[in-house]
Amino acid sequence: MAAIELGSLTKAAGAAHLTQPAVSKRVALLERRYGLALLERWKGGVRPTEAGRILYAEARQILGGLERADAAMADLARHERRMLRVAASYTIGETLLPIWLAALRLDRPELLVDARVGNSAEVVARVLASDVDLGFVETPEPPAGVDYLEVGSDELVAVVAPASDLAHLDVVDASSLAAATFVTREQGSGTREAGARWLARLGAEPAQELALSSTGAVKGAVEAGAGFALLSRRAVERELAAGSLAELRMAVACPPRPLGAITKPGARAPEPALRLLALLRRPGADDRIGTALLPPIG
Repeated sequence: MAAIELGSLTKAAGAAHLTQPAVSKRVALLERRYGLALLERWKGGVRPTEAGRILYAEARQILGGLERADAAMADLARHERRMLRVAASYTIGETLLPIWLAALRLDRPELLVDARVGNSAEVVARVLASDVDLGFVETPEPPAGVDYLEVGSDELVAVVAPASDLAHLDVVDASSLAAATFVTREQGSGTREAGARWLARLGAEPAQELALSSTGAVKGAVEAGAGFALLSRRAVERELAAGSLAELRMAVACPPRPLGAITKPGARAPEPALRLLALLRRPGADDRIGTALLPPIG
């Protein structure tokens, strides 16, 4: 192409940092491949034959397409460095993720965030479908089919309305829970799964269950006296402090459950996702995962 644009094999060789014989050899290879002359001598230089003009036009279109592709990839890379797509289960999404993202934005104020909240099963599905770059779940066990990194732990507490008979017991045992209505999240919720496992280990399988699709709905139903719930302490801190919910004094405490970050196996996590994980894995972050990421005030 340079030979046609510059009208000279010598000038083309100089532009390509090659020798003239090397350029002549490449032209000859093309001419043998197509069985057509591509260049002809003209006024001390060269000019394209009809075949050369056709090949040049097609090659220019191909190179133009490659240049446009390079520009598009560069734009996408710049956008990727500024974009974080993340999904979190309800407990994390409503209590922890806003704090984590606030800390990340202190370091990266130009960052664009697309955050989704759903139950743990929905988060796993989004990660596997590449709808998001990073997910956070609170399942008792690492979900199947994803890469998993534990980033902290969470405590489930049993709560009721303050007027409930259960709230006035010194110690609540399995039989007391079995006689009450269990207000819980829908199928696919990590909170539901962890709570159901704990109740099964206690031998306390409530005769009645009320399943609702959000943590807020569960809290509202319990505040209205519908039964008891097992929820993250973080999710009910305000209600416990305000007195609209009461924590049950259980004979056997619910063990901590892990909080995990998940990614699609083999997928390349963008820089903002890696930066967020680095913040979460910072020394001390696991013990105070909700507050350790924010700098001290003053």
